[in-house]
Amino acid sequence: DNLGDEGLAEIASSLRENTTLRTLVLTSNHLTDAGAAALGELLLANNTLTALRLERNNVTDEGVSSIARALVTNRGLKQLGLRSCRVGDAGCTKLCDVLRVNTTLTALDLSRNRITRLGSDAITAALKSNATLTDLDLKENMVSTSSLRLMKGFNMSQLKLSVGERQRSKMGGYTI
Repeated sequence: DNLGDEGLAEIASSLRENTTLRTLVLTSNHLTDAGAAALGELLLANNTLTALRLERNNVTDEGVSSIARALVTNRGLKQLGLRSCRVGDAGCTKLCDVLRVNTTLTALDLSRNRITRLGSDAITAALKSNATLTDLDLKENMVSTSSLRLMKGFNMSQLKLSVGERQRSKMGGYTI
């Protein structure tokens, strides 16, 4: 549970030519944006990996942007778990830009992050053009009620949207 960025860099380097490992779980490993950058490089070279879980690490918008850049061309990753990282609106927006062109990512967990109205508006816009995403978890973020209503209207036969219980915030949005 204490791999850190340096340990991850070594693992990511060795996995560049991997053809067998499909799931990489790095939950609670004290990873930062430097580690996410190494994972972005890995995803540029490796289409075998289908699931990446980074829950409970210190990955911010900068690190998520590194991963998002790789997902523009990566055709292997289907599941990305970023629960309880430090993803804000900028990182969410970068991921949403990718969702417009990526046709392989089917599950995205952004629960327990720092996503507000700006990020939720980006998600709403991305869902208009993405029919591949089937599982989106946004629990315990601050999304706008208007975005939430629109999201619930998209591809509901295909998209599982997890939002949890709504709690009114002081800022006029909802924690979902």
